[in-house]
Amino acid sequence: MSKSKIPVSDIEKIKKLYSIVKSVTKLANIYEVSKNGMYGFMRRHNIPLRKQGVASSYKHLRKIPLNKVDEVKEDYKKIRSISKLAKKYNMSKNGMYRFMKRNNFDIRKQGKHISPYTEINENAFKELNEFSEYWIGFLYADGNVHLKKRVGEGYTKTFQCFLSIIDEDHILKLIKFLKTDYSPRYRNISNTIIINGKNHIIEGQGVGIQITNDKLVDSLLEYGFSPRKSWSGSIHNEKLLKSRHFWRGMVDGDGSIGFYKNKKKNNYYPNLSLIANDETMKKFHKYIYNEILYDNIFESKTFNKSKTMRFKNLVGWNAFLIMNELYSDSLISLDRKKEKWLNIKSKWKPQRKRIEHTLKSMIADLLIQGRNAREVTEILDLSYSSVYSVKKIII
Repeated sequence: MSKSKIPVSDIEKIKKLYSIVKSVTKLANIYEVSKNGMYGFMRRHNIPLRKQGVASSYKHLRKIPLNKVDEVKEDYKKIRSISKLAKKYNMSKNGMYRFMKRNNFDIRKQGKHISPYTEINENAFKELNEFSEYWIGFLYADGNVHLKKRVGEGYTKTFQCFLSIIDEDHILKLIKFLKTDYSPRYRNISNTIIINGKNHIIEGQGVGIQITNDKLVDSLLEYGFSPRKSWSGSIHNEKLLKSRHFWRGMVDGDGSIGFYKNKKKNNYYPNLSLIANDETMKKFHKYIYNEILYDNIFESKTFNKSKTMRFKNLVGWNAFLIMNELYSDSLISLDRKKEKWLNIKSKWKPQRKRIEHTLKSMIADLLIQGRNAREVTEILDLSYSSVYSVKKIII
């Protein structure tokens, strides 16, 4: 192949590509020349070549300063992998292993899994109280269980929950609830969020737990957890389904609260939403209308989030009343959502008095009897908008 096949004008481009692919062979394939041809071109034009046999990702940091030994030890406790630790410090796996041996690291035996905890409350979910009900709801929304077939009989049972690093304190609360000496795990996570109808992948550092324990997982399975709960799982314990602590955990895990802006009226309303599968959403709907709103006329809409997931959104008084029930006088919640609720409670003032359930029923009865909206406003001494708000629901 001729030397002229590689344009001299591409020297800077080749330097940049070489810093990315880090391989003369791959660079030669890009320009469709032989490896020797590319090598010769780079030598003639003084393009720096890395030493053969030395990975470029390792050459910048061949040693770890001795004053960082304690830092590396703490990282090893969290990461629990020599390969991942070596990658973090830009070293080869063998180089990291030798460093750990020289500095008397407690290296776990290869091929043998050592339990990440020595103590844990295996009955944490058995007795239902505010804390256990909350964590069952939170884990149902934002955690999962995994059953792996053992070589012999039975399954290895694991549950896990990973959150963004900004919610690290919440993971520490969960560890405290479980009464365990388990150390939280840190890893890179990515989530897909929808903005203006488009999927956006958000990457960042995550923190969480991944605990293998038959008794704890069995407790969760008894309540209705399943390995594919997003599609088929459903909580069936009646005490949980009537518990504000359970549903607060659900909203903290897979819901949101905040202010909704009405662009037409240029004002803000409290907003609460939840994402769950179809069966769970029906039970949430039943809870809020039977236990909080006592209202069979006004019902918030439930939207299809996907083929299996449902999205419920509530605004205004309904949202305010539900937040008040879920978060007031609570001992456990996600800190940033509790702060949002306190902010809403202190700032939001309803612009008009809420029509109570009894009055709504009276409006509905008169409309069903054939009275028009103007007649109903005169009979009950109400504004037309109050009557019309009921009329548009039932007619």
